[in-house]
Amino acid sequence: MWKWTAVIMSVLLVASNGWWFYQTFDEAVTELYREQNRIEAERTISGLKAITNELVRGMPEADFRELLVQALPDEEPFDKEGRINVPFLSFPVSEDGVVTGVE
Repeated sequence: MWKWTAVIMSVLLVASNGWWFYQTFDEAVTELYREQNRIEAERTISGLKAITNELVRGMPEADFRELLVQALPDEEPFDKEGRINVPFLSFPVSEDGVVTGVE
């Protein structure tokens, strides 16, 4: 009887350790994918900001506001400290009413 108990306990111990090993391995692989997605998102955002900066620089404020309403119909642009703001983006406006880029 003790022999079978020892065998069963040993099998359960190996199975438990295998399960924990699998969980740790799976979490490590998942974290690698998350990190890759974060890097790709950062690069995409950086590239889109650079392109947007070139496209909107020099655009009159009125035309830019129309563009924002068309591009982001669910967002309400607001002015603050000489900038036109929408969530997560800020567009500085010069004294003569021209958009100078994106930040």
